[in-house]
Amino acid sequence: MHNNATRAETEKSEQADMHSESEKKIDELKAQIKELQQQRRELAGDNSQQAQDQLNMIDNQMIMLNTQLIALLNTQKEAATPYS
Repeated sequence: MHNNATRAETEKSEQADMHSESEKKIDELKAQIKELQQQRRELAGDNSQQAQDQLNMIDNQMIMLNTQLIALLNTQKEAATPYS
């Protein structure tokens, strides 16, 4: 019985660690997205080819970061939802 309680506590601790790591990664992704949004705003009035290329690169990076963010949020949501 004590062994089962210890195992349950260990699982809860591991889930909390995973949750906090997930939260950290989510915060990092959000910060990176905000930085890219700022860079995009700075380039908004520039119609040069170089600026357009940078905007395309920024847009692609934002798509990748948003995809990662959505995946993490979905994983976090699934982990928080009790099994049905």
